[in-house]
Amino acid sequence: MDESVVTRVMPNSIEAEQSVVGSMILDRQAIITAAEILRQDDFYYRQYGTMFQTMVDMNNEGQMYRLKSIV
Repeated sequence: MDESVVTRVMPNSIEAEQSVVGSMILDRQAIITAAEILRQDDFYYRQYGTMFQTMVDMNNEGQMYRLKSIV
């Protein structure tokens, strides 16, 4: 097996993922915008994908969220 395939890491940026989730926490409109562009599987770091999806789901259900409810 080609070793370069085994050691390859998908492109990722923890800062970008944190910025997306942080924007969604601060501004409900950011949830709508992000949900139009991204999906949970687009996040490399699972915890940010989970937070993203939780906020999208809660927003779609009309629920208000607190930081404690998504962390």
